[in-house]
Amino acid sequence: MRKVMLCTLALILLFGCGKKENLYIVGGPFRHEDDEGEKSGGTDVGLLCDPILNTITVSVNGKMLDSPGTFGFDYSYWFHDTVIPSPNSEHKLEVSTDIGDADATCNVPGDFSITSPVDSAQVGALTISWSIASEAEWYLIDIYFIDTYDNEQDTTLYTTETSVNLPAAWLYATGHLDIEVYAGDGPKIESGSGGNISGAKGYWFGTNCRYASVTVGAPASPRSSMPKAKDQSEVIKMYLEEIAPYDEEAAEILELME
Repeated sequence: MRKVMLCTLALILLFGCGKKENLYIVGGPFRHEDDEGEKSGGTDVGLLCDPILNTITVSVNGKMLDSPGTFGFDYSYWFHDTVIPSPNSEHKLEVSTDIGDADATCNVPGDFSITSPVDSAQVGALTISWSIASEAEWYLIDIYFIDTYDNEQDTTLYTTETSVNLPAAWLYATGHLDIEVYAGDGPKIESGSGGNISGAKGYWFGTNCRYASVTVGAPASPRSSMPKAKDQSEVIKMYLEEIAPYDEEAAEILELME
């Protein structure tokens, strides 16, 4: 079955620090709504640093996040806020440490919907489309297909448009298709995008996700289970994997996340 995240649904993001007291930051608010209208999300913040930090405070929109442990004994810490962010909302991150301070701002894009396919599709070529999400700089589309014989395939696509096309060879049989479209605000997925953290290196994103479960053809067996929504750390990791080949900063952060 589809691999799941190392962290749970209420999860956290990773940050890293280099050997010259360089602070790296990766995180952000995330919102997810499935095809039945059930909502989940929160805000993930975490950091990793060498040398080990002795003091750390993290706040988002002025709200200080709870400390995950005693500082001064480890190089990695994680913070999480379980409040589901509203669409079209701004989120300002402020981090204070004994080696320096950092801040960044991002938006959770507005509400949108997957417009095609709605609940069923035929075997063959397929166009996935969605409405525009305000404040979105780009869209990440995660597509998972399992046929009636439990053969699986998964792919991730990125675009600044509002549709992507799957070739006929991708939907080669009857089965079930899961579609997650993440509207994202933050550095665009492009060569040399760089981070958006002031006073540090890293990436601060806001995402709003929509999910659709699609029947392909006429499967002989019903769907046994539904995949869990990705948390923000997995979304950002996919982003970093895409830009790492031509972005040194992204490659370094991705290495620390492994």
